[in-house]
Amino acid sequence: MVDELKNIKSDNSNLNKERNEFAKYNKELLNLKNKLSNERNEAIEKFALASSTTEALQREIDNLNKQIEKEAQNFIKLENDKDSIKSNIEKTKQENKQNEDNIKALRNEKKTLITERN
Repeated sequence: MVDELKNIKSDNSNLNKERNEFAKYNKELLNLKNKLSNERNEAIEKFALASSTTEALQREIDNLNKQIEKEAQNFIKLENDKDSIKSNIEKTKQENKQNEDNIKALRNEKKTLITERN
């Protein structure tokens, strides 16, 4: 019976050691689980930040493209206005030249009429 108690005590001691080893292993697994969970949450936060940053950059790119398009249209309009103004200036110069010629002709005609009268 003493031997039997010693065996039970020995078995009990072995079971306690095994239980302590399992508890230690479970604690390590829980720590690993917590570490992985924290890393996962951190990765999710980084992904969300990267996504929102990417979306913000895309909006900025879209706005810049719209601005470039408007500026290109304004440039084309300014070029057209410049050409129109240039054409109008040339037309005005021709009209002025024609008016000067008409004035000279009228003055000459006036001089001729005055000299004929006299």
